[in-house]
Amino acid sequence: EWRDGLRHHVFVVPVAGGKLERLASYDSQRFNIEGATGLTQIGGMPFVASWFGIASRDTKALTSTQVVTDFPVYIWTAGGLTTDGTLLYFLAHTYSKQTGHRREVYKIDPAKPQPTGIVLPGVQHENDLVFHKSALYIADDTVIVRVELPSNKVTAIAGKRDARRCDDGAGVAARFTQATGIDTDGERLIVGDV
Repeated sequence: EWRDGLRHHVFVVPVAGGKLERLASYDSQRFNIEGATGLTQIGGMPFVASWFGIASRDTKALTSTQVVTDFPVYIWTAGGLTTDGTLLYFLAHTYSKQTGHRREVYKIDPAKPQPTGIVLPGVQHENDLVFHKSALYIADDTVIVRVELPSNKVTAIAGKRDARRCDDGAGVAARFTQATGIDTDGERLIVGDV
């Protein structure tokens, strides 16, 4: 939308029909959702990930707040956002003078939002992530990666690094052109591959 400058929006679209509701908008006076890359919710409270942090909106009180903006590193590119029902997990490409460029997952408790980083060795793209059965799963371009919690052990479970094809197969025999989205139906992982 263009009204007094460029605006970025996140909308709630009722599944059963009804009125479209604007959940959040880019407004530097309140909070910034520019580059929104992920959405999730905990107990009916929606959270939006963007280049500038995590924002939320109390849909009952119709108030908006920036939950986390003070990351210990620069967010180079924001990735996905997921939850285990209590904590938020935010995937990002980060940069600092001390560590350089790297991929990290930030673990955030919305009640006391002090982000804790989990470094992801070997992960090259911050496409998307999902929490499933006590682990995080990351769509990392041509590979699906599992991050075991709480040990943070990183393992490639499907695909092969830089082997761009679209082939069915079990585990590492599967091939992805570019896995950009990942979700779960509660039993299986569902991967969006372009």
